[in-house]
Amino acid sequence: MKECNYFVFVVSDSEDIDGNIISAKEILEYRISKLMWPLYRRTQNKSKLKVNDRCLFYLGGRKSNSQTIVGMSAVKSITPWLGHMRTIDHESILSEYPSTVLHLQAFEYFNRPVEVKSILDDLSFIPQNRVKWGTAFQGGVRKIKRHDFDIILKAGCR
Repeated sequence: MKECNYFVFVVSDSEDIDGNIISAKEILEYRISKLMWPLYRRTQNKSKLKVNDRCLFYLGGRKSNSQTIVGMSAVKSITPWLGHMRTIDHESILSEYPSTVLHLQAFEYFNRPVEVKSILDDLSFIPQNRVKWGTAFQGGVRKIKRHDFDIILKAGCR
């Protein structure tokens, strides 16, 4: 089997055209129903992603299941965004068009969401200043080590 990389994809609460807050969980569910994930012009680590890379999904924001990692998938294919393509997110959500689209393999929800705060001390990518741990999940896509992936996977499958 080919070597793969490990990533955490981050989704946050967003606003719709009427000013309502849409939860990160709702946005994730919508994207997962299509098995597609948008990458934007300034998304960190997008050039490092390749087919078969493993992905975890972190819900940011303040609504349902926020600050948890809820499931995993792998990259099936990567395509550039074409202007005639429909948007990945619900059309009422305010966002720019992506530059790249990831097509995902089957998505698997964890038995229970992993509360990141409960495993902070076990993860190598969390800053030393634990008060600012949320900065580790900025930028849309976070590359992580296999060791961190395994810790999160184990916590989610308990």
